Amino acid sequence: MISPIEYNAAWSKTCLRSPEIWYTWRILESYVKKAEKRLEIGAGMFPKFSVQGTYFLDTSLHAINELNKRGGKGVVKGAEEQLPFQKDFFDLIGAFEVLEHLKRPGRAIREVAKTIKPGGLFILSVPMNPQYWSPWDVFAGHVQRFEPAQLNALLEKEGFEVRHCYVVWKLAKKRVFSWFMRLAGSLPLHFPFFFFFLYNYAVIPYTWFGRTFSKSRHYSSLLGIPQDSTCALVVCAKR
Repeated sequence: MISPIEYNAAWSKTCLRSPEIWYTWRILESYVKKAEKRLEIGAGMFPKFSVQGTYFLDTSLHAINELNKRGGKGVVKGAEEQLPFQKDFFDLIGAFEVLEHLKRPGRAIREVAKTIKPGGLFILSVPMNPQYWSPWDVFAGHVQRFEPAQLNALLEKEGFEVRHCYVVWKLAKKRVFSWFMRLAGSLPLHFPFFFFFLYNYAVIPYTWFGRTFSKSRHYSSLLGIPQDSTCALVVCAKR
């Protein structure tokens, strides 16, 4: 499991990327443009919200410095710590591929609930289904993958109501592609420096492939998504 210090070193080997390159932008764009005050937690060098005017929270000093150079308002802090913002401050908070890194994800959700306005939106994405645990999860420092009912219970406990869920169909369902991804997932464990060098050149083709071939399926609740979902993007509102 990699530490926050290693994340800082990892982000220093990558370039800051625009949110428009990710397939998620077509889902997030309208939410981002409507939110006057927004925060993204754990963005690293791959933010999913527009950088200009967005508040950011990350453990990587390098990432926060780069985001601030582009007009962000970043703070170096962990997601499980007390958020340095006023109560009911944000219209929109995002946490993409963050909760799976935390030993106490409920605590992070509680902090989000404190700083988001009533009726404000919390959008998150997480890997789903423990049976899909892979070498990539180990390298990325994941603590867990979520079950739909588990994640739904965490959100409801802190006063959030799930409005929309998006599940992306992936080629991982195909046996050959699944074998290839396992091999790719083991690469960073054994050759981390080579991996980051290679990844810098693979990001753009990878994101183009995702935008072109990923098809998001919409569900009205977490409990209604397919049992074999590998990941989910969830839009919920504070009651």
